[in-house]
Amino acid sequence: MLFYYIFLSPFNSFLPQNQTIDLNMTDKPLSEIFKSIEKQADISVDFDETQINIHQKISVNIKNKKLTDALSMILSPLKYKYAIQGKHVIITNEKTDKSPKVSWDS
Repeated sequence: MLFYYIFLSPFNSFLPQNQTIDLNMTDKPLSEIFKSIEKQADISVDFDETQINIHQKISVNIKNKKLTDALSMILSPLKYKYAIQGKHVIITNEKTDKSPKVSWDS
């Protein structure tokens, strides 16, 4: 157990969902908000443009929130949801609940 706290616990901060996000954006399209999240958390945000309106403008003021909390704050009011798979955040529409067409090319 001590091994975990000494050696593995520090690595938890490198998991994408544990990255902290700061956003203060007014009347910006989702595409810009996603780009800022990608840069801050060193992840990619993937979605199907036929399901997600990336041109929709929103305002967000998020300070020092974990990625998961920030995504929930942004996406829940829009009826979008997300899943984190490795270094990818996949955004889907709650209404259609269809999986996005994601390419996993390396």
